[in-house]
Amino acid sequence: MLEEQFKSSMINEDLIQNNDFNDEEIKDGEYYNIEIKKCTFKNIQILNCNLEKMYFSEASFENCDFSNSNFSNCFFSNVKFVNCKLIGCNLIENTFNNFYIDSCNCTYINFAEGIFRESHLKYSNFTLGAFKECKKFQVDFEECKLVEAQFYHTNLNGVDFSSSDINGISIPMNELRGVIVTPIQAMMLSTLLGIKIKEG
Repeated sequence: MLEEQFKSSMINEDLIQNNDFNDEEIKDGEYYNIEIKKCTFKNIQILNCNLEKMYFSEASFENCDFSNSNFSNCFFSNVKFVNCKLIGCNLIENTFNNFYIDSCNCTYINFAEGIFRESHLKYSNFTLGAFKECKKFQVDFEECKLVEAQFYHTNLNGVDFSSSDINGISIPMNELRGVIVTPIQAMMLSTLLGIKIKEG
């Protein structure tokens, strides 16, 4: 049903709206320029698919798997991902407004060149994720795993990492200004400045 809706929407430029999708699987598909509004997705697998220039509004995804799929040049507004797999997903050049990720596996995810407004990422694993050249970064992290995540050319002023695991995080020295961390995290980040702490 979902795959047929995607194909029909591309051909007829129809809005997909007010639908509930459950227990479906799509693999290796190519979909683009589809608008999805006020839909729920539960136990959906969209694997190794290419979804470009999609528009998602007031949608929710629960227990879904999007591993190794491409969501580039998409728009997300009031969208929630809960207990989903976004492993290796490519979400470059996307716009996120009131965007939520909760209890998801997002290892190796790529958010490069994204615009984040009022976004909330909590209880999720972003190990080895990329947050490079994000043009706006209004993100609230809560108890996330950001181990070896990369933040380059992204303004982190006011971003609070204090409840998250940032072991091995990569942040250029000139972009640490205004970052909120715990004293222990500050000691760890001092190595990025070339500071050596001598124990007395």
